[in-house]
Amino acid sequence: MIGKRKSRLWLLVGVVQFAALGSGCAGPKPAAPGAGVTVVPVERAAWDREPEPGLFRIAFDAERALGIRRAAERGGTSQDIGAYTAENRAIEAEAEHELRARGLCDGSAKLLRLQEDGSGQSGMSGIFKCRPPVF
Repeated sequence: MIGKRKSRLWLLVGVVQFAALGSGCAGPKPAAPGAGVTVVPVERAAWDREPEPGLFRIAFDAERALGIRRAAERGGTSQDIGAYTAENRAIEAEAEHELRARGLCDGSAKLLRLQEDGSGQSGMSGIFKCRPPVF
């Protein structure tokens, strides 16, 4: 009787450990909309440009910028997409996600100007144009 109880206990311990291991393999959850991000509507893309509707300055903190860079690394593995293009696509996708989550843009977000220090350690910000959906 004791041997049977002991084997059930070890089976239960194994199941719990396996479940704990499985939950850790799923990878990090994507950041919640708004976490580490500021969105500010702007009038112009640059000081010498005409006023334009649908422009936003979106600033990502260092943690969120690192996540964008990692997504770009995963997305830029094919030979036809360079690292620069993959990073722009990842930044635009994240900006589009933020604008949609806040109800500011129903279409896509196009990166007009990116600002970062180049070290990869700090955050990044950019000016994005909300393009309305075609259909």
